[in-house]
Formats: sequence, C-alpha cells, structure tokens
Amino acid sequence: MSPEEVQKRGDVTQLSRAQVKIASQLDWGLELVMTVPQEVRRLAHEVTWEKITQVWDPWAGTGVIGKVMSLEWPHLKVMNNDWNPQLKWHEALNALQPGNYRAWKEKYGVCDAVVTSPWFAVLDIALPLAVLASRVVACIHVPSHYMTDMTESRAQYFRKLYHAGRLHVIGHLEHGPIGRRCMWVMVFRNPLTRARMLRGGEASGVGMFTFSMGKFAMDGVTTEDAEQALV
Repeated sequence: MSPEEVQKRGDVTQLSRAQVKIASQLDWGLELVMTVPQEVRRLAHEVTWEKITQVWDPWAGTGVIGKVMSLEWPHLKVMNNDWNPQLKWHEALNALQPGNYRAWKEKYGVCDAVVTSPWFAVLDIALPLAVLASRVVACIHVPSHYMTDMTESRAQYFRKLYHAGRLHVIGHLEHGPIGRRCMWVMVFRNPLTRARMLRGGEASGVGMFTFSMGKFAMDGVTTEDAEQALV
C-alpha cells in the first residue's frame, strides 16, 4: 500500500467495525471487505507461531492480516500479494494460478504458513492452493456457511482432512464489517503439527468445536448432536 493510502486509512489494526467498512471503499467505485482485526487476533492468540517464519497472504487486500500477525508475533516475515493494482503491494499476481506460488517460493523461499482471506466466491480453488503452498499450516478465513452448508465434493475434501487429524476450525469470530460471522479453517501438515501448534492441544474448546463441526457438516449429525459434542 502506498504511504498516501496508509495515511488516508490510518492504522487499520485499530479500526472499529464501522471504520473498517468505510476504509474498505476503494477508488474507481470498487469495494473490498476487510477482515476485522479482532478476527485475526483470535487466530494469533489461539495458535502458537513460535516455529513459523515465512507467512504468505496471497489475498492481502488492505493488509490487516499481515499487520495484526506481525504485531502479535514480531518475528514473522509476511509476504503480501493482491491482484488489485490499487493496493500497491510488492506482489500483484493472480492467486488462483499455481505457477505464481512456485514463483513466490523461488523468490521468498519455502512458505511455512498461508494466512489469508480469499474472495469467498473462489474458496473451493483458493483453499486447496493455500494448503499445497504451505509447509506447516494453511489458515483460511471463510464465511460460516462455507463449512455448515457444503457441496458433496467439498464435504469429501474436508472429510479426508478431518479423519487424517489435520483439520481445525476456529469459529464464533467477531462479526465482520457487513455483519457476517466467519471462521478460520486450518489445515495442518500432519496431526502432530496440529497438536503442537494449538494452544491447549486437542483437548481445547476449539478442538471440540472442530470435532462437532466435522460430525455436523460431514456425517449428517443433527444440530442437537453437535451441541452435545460441545458439552
């Protein structure tokens, strides 16, 4: 982002929800929906990032994710990319093209974690690409209905990850700028990495939420059964 744009928007990590919505307005009549800083802080606090160095945000937008993560974990090196030329990041490539991830790897080295909020309309492409690109974990910001109202092909994809012990979901996030609740869908390289990075391990409340979501979304368990799994 240009210095002028930063000055215009101010410190986006401290904005209220109403201010976030205003700051989402771009020139040329375009709009993007910023991830609320409180949503990113949940991710930063409920996962330990000590052994992560390189973080990529292929859908950086105004850069809230990278700024908040860097404030909470100053050792992180964040690479921001966004295809929108107005945002003026060092990288402005199409994040739906696998070749661009290979180019970033050659330029920046191995990506430990992808932490990003893609366009929701292309999540079924963007999420698997992020998983493939990340050495340790991919953390994808998604609307809640993405996990609770799945297509069959999406359910099959997540069912495999769930049964492999690689899937984790952080839900009940702060409402976004347009009033919608979202989730962090996390896909770890293996179950051991998942257990090490989650604060509180698999016995944490978030882990139980992941279990109930997996059963609810993928195995046809009723809402009442899902709620019982949280008790």
